[in-house]
Parts: sequence; C-alpha cells; structure tokens
Amino acid sequence: MPLNSTRGAGSAKGFGLTAGGFSSIIATGGTITEYGVYRLHTFTGGGTFNISKVGNSPGAGTYDYFGLGGGGAGSGGQVHVTVGAAGGAAIKKSADAVTANTGSYPITIGTGGTGGPWGQTATPSNGGNSSTFFSQTANGGGGVGGQDRTGGSNADFNGGTLNSGQDTGGGAGAGGNGSGANGGNGASSSIDGVNNVHGGGGAGGTNPPGTAGSGGGGSFSFGPTSATPNRGSGAGGSGTNSSSLGADGVLFIRYRIKAG
Repeated sequence: MPLNSTRGAGSAKGFGLTAGGFSSIIATGGTITEYGVYRLHTFTGGGTFNISKVGNSPGAGTYDYFGLGGGGAGSGGQVHVTVGAAGGAAIKKSADAVTANTGSYPITIGTGGTGGPWGQTATPSNGGNSSTFFSQTANGGGGVGGQDRTGGSNADFNGGTLNSGQDTGGGAGAGGNGSGANGGNGASSSIDGVNNVHGGGGAGGTNPPGTAGSGGGGSFSFGPTSATPNRGSGAGGSGTNSSSLGADGVLFIRYRIKAG
C-alpha cells in the first residue's frame, strides 16, 4: 500500500519521510522555509517550536539554533555641541547539533530599543529587550544618552569612545567591541542561508561619520537611522533632535531534511 503524502506547517511527506525517504525531525513554529539540505524555522516574534517527531536517519536527529535579543536605540544629539552616540547590538546565543526531543518549546523575541530624550541630557535611549529560547537568554543591547561619548554596550562587548569635538562612539556588536565611532561587528553565522552576520553595532558621530558594524548596524545621520530590522542590531547616532530604533531580535532553528 503506498504512503499517503501529507502537507502542513512542517511540510512533512509520507508519515515523516522527506525527499528520498530521509527520516527527519518534524516540527512546526515560526516561518518555515527550506534551502539545500535544511529546513529553517525563523522566529521574528513570540511563538512555540513544536517537535512532533525525531528523525532517525544519519545526521537527522539534531538541530542548530542561533538567536539574538533586540538592539539598543541610538541617541539624538545637539548640533555644535555633541552629536548622538550609537546603540549597542544584542548578544547572541547559539548551539549546533542539539539532540532533538519531542515537545513544545516557548520562544520569546525581544523588541528593539525605542528612542528616548535627545539633546544634552544624560537620560538614555532605551536598550533592547531580551530574547529567550531553549533555556537561553540573549540580552538586548544598551541604549545611550545625548551626552554620552561612548556607544551602547551589551553583556559581552563595549561601545567605542571618542572625546574630542562633537564626536561620539559606535555601539558594541554581537561579535566585537565598538572602536572609536565605528560600530562593533556582528556575530558570524550562515544558519539562515542568506545573511552571514547578525547583530552589528550602530555608528557614532564624527567627521566623517563612523562605520556601522557588519550585521545590520544603523549608520550615523543627522536624521534618525534605525538598524536593519530583525537582526538584533544597534541603531546609529543622530546629529539633531531625533533618535533611532534598535532592531528587533530573531531566532533561527534549522535541521537536516535530506542526505548530503
């Protein structure tokens, strides 16, 4: 008797068999896509990762994950005094070859920091919120005040500092410290099959402006310059009475669905 093909959120085929009779993990949750030999679940907001079947083909019983919290907002400055500093990126939490077990796993994705007061105030812009998944917490990036010369930090790295003229520092990245007005670089991962780096620190203000960290950090501008969405990145600083938004966090989960 032939196997009946089933289609659903997990794109399962034939009672858990995927292409070529490969027995893979069967799971739902997030936005599901496929590339190469992998199935990818992307969470840009809260949800649940549900594993209903554990694969038993060679290499099919584990999954990888990579996630970040929300990035910190950049601050607005005051022209001819001190321009705004950049927000810090969130930190990343990741693991490879995690043994899969059936069950439901709650996911929380942290939102990016929102702009706060600008000008010559010590009140900081808002830091990003934490993401939680698989008993891990990926803390958000730090916000900065309009008087700050140092960019926002995070739990792993520090923002850059500049102390001359109107100049201000770049934010910490998920993969490294900020340096001067430059944002720290993000953390490397090719898990989503598209972007190889996530969580760049924002750029601070100098002449010429600093460089945003690789992985979606926001650039410096005299208007608001938010970070690239859903990368956990920090926002750039602003030279005027405006502030910019940190990026929301994201979680990627992938597992093998084909031999190869």
